[in-house]
Amino acid sequence: MVTETVKREYVFDLIEETEIPKTTYEKGSIYDPIVDKFIESPLKLVSLKPDADQTANYLRTQIVKRLEAKKLLGDIKASVVNNKVYLQKIVKPNVEAQTEVKVDTEVKV
Repeated sequence: MVTETVKREYVFDLIEETEIPKTTYEKGSIYDPIVDKFIESPLKLVSLKPDADQTANYLRTQIVKRLEAKKLLGDIKASVVNNKVYLQKIVKPNVEAQTEVKVDTEVKV
């Protein structure tokens, strides 16, 4: 048996550049419109059916990430039931309306 070593060459072009470009990232997410539309709507509870290529848990996870980024996690709840994602606006009780203020009107002489 004869073994022959073949040296490979890498073909390349040298292209002159003036600087290294900055990495660009896409701002926002494809899930932002879902969250934004729900916030703007008067609806308190909605359901979302995930696309065929994703699970309900994946969709919920992505929406929760967007809620965290927008600091809305305490205002909107995302949950999964029977392969549907539910978004629910959390109604916080109005603390000021429930607080009674007692004023002492008795005058002591």
